[in-house]
Amino acid sequence: MREKFLSGRRKMLGWTAVAFIAAVIILCGTIHIFASSTASRPYNKYYTSVRVEEGDTVWSIADRYIADSQVSKRDYVDEVCRLNSLTNGNVRSGDYIVVAYYSQDIK
Repeated sequence: MREKFLSGRRKMLGWTAVAFIAAVIILCGTIHIFASSTASRPYNKYYTSVRVEEGDTVWSIADRYIADSQVSKRDYVDEVCRLNSLTNGNVRSGDYIVVAYYSQDIK
């Protein structure tokens, strides 16, 4: 009788372990899918016009707008200069310039 009880208990423990391992695998898979879906979403490039404020430089503006991109600061500054026909990279307070910004949102 005791052996039958222990055998049944071992089976129950085995099934519990299998269920626990299956739950962990499913949970890990779900977390992996969720993490990879948000990480793999591409950043979209958009353009906007911004007003140059006192003390702004093309480089300081670049700091604000490349935060969510893989673009180097040098490439971004070159693009802003090209878009706005800035030969020396100088901007004046009160001017409006076109800059790119990056977002995962589709607009």
